[in-house]
Amino acid sequence: MASVIQWLRDQEPKEPPLLLLLGEERRLAWRAVDRLRAALEGMDDLAYLRLDAAEVEPAEVVGHCQSLPMLSPRLVVVVEGVAAWLPQQRDEDEEEVKPGRPAADPIDPLLAYLKDPNPTTTLALVADKLDGRARLTKALKKFCLCLECTAVGRGDATTWCRAMAGEAGVRLGGGVAELLVELLGTDLSRLETEVQRLALAVEEGGTVEMATAEAVSAAALPDAWAFIGHLAARDRAKALTTLHDLIAGGEAPIRLLGLIAWQLRQLLRARAGLDRGRSRQQLAKELRLYGNRANQLFQRAARFTEGDLLTAHTRLLQADQELKGRGLDDRLTLEAFVHDLCG
Repeated sequence: MASVIQWLRDQEPKEPPLLLLLGEERRLAWRAVDRLRAALEGMDDLAYLRLDAAEVEPAEVVGHCQSLPMLSPRLVVVVEGVAAWLPQQRDEDEEEVKPGRPAADPIDPLLAYLKDPNPTTTLALVADKLDGRARLTKALKKFCLCLECTAVGRGDATTWCRAMAGEAGVRLGGGVAELLVELLGTDLSRLETEVQRLALAVEEGGTVEMATAEAVSAAALPDAWAFIGHLAARDRAKALTTLHDLIAGGEAPIRLLGLIAWQLRQLLRARAGLDRGRSRQQLAKELRLYGNRANQLFQRAARFTEGDLLTAHTRLLQADQELKGRGLDDRLTLEAFVHDLCG
């Protein structure tokens, strides 16, 4: 099963007559639907129909699909919650079905349509999950273009950020997409919202550079960035105080760890470059940091050796595993990391 991300990367994807969007990442599913709607040439009112499987019978959907599009090259019919059409498990105490002629299955009209769909209609069926044993599921997977809408990895999440920036009319500078994933994880809705915020900070057609991204993020998360500043300054007391306040305020520990990871990588690149004779000007240009932000990074890097930072990175990976594991207190995990880094 192909990923929706892969399908969206195709600049000129074919418009399939049958599409199954399967998985719990609804943002991906509706992005695929948005692409289908974009091909309707502004005739959404006449050529786009969104239905709920819990409120409509398969035969009614088929009737819509067999209609001809009006003032549009295609008709797009989207049905969400398709699992509602699957047979329900009968209770053990339910009466046995009496022998005789079997009743018609409500999905039969849809099964017949799947074998011979209307070429001028795209029927998109959306479901979080489907029982693989059901007749309908087997038929959908056989006849439809099946796209997986599951949680994405970091690579696809950074690709998503760049794609959303393109739709917003801007570009993301080097490392910006990676920074967003570090800060927000792989939640596509949150990433899209943050990209839209960044797009407002530059002119249309412009580039969101690292300094802009950090400034906008710092404004949205002032306490979190203050914590990172104390940590990079090796000020253990202030770092622990700010950490406790953040966690008490509901800040997600995994997001704090993402911020720490980003800062560590910046420090390591600066420290390693300086140790190898690179000028601050060269390094600042590579890191896309200028003025006070560049000076601040180099001042912080001076408090560490390259070995300190490599050890901290190894310790960071351990903390990441502990946070994603079970049975360990997240606050204690981060406190231990602060103690180790600040010495």
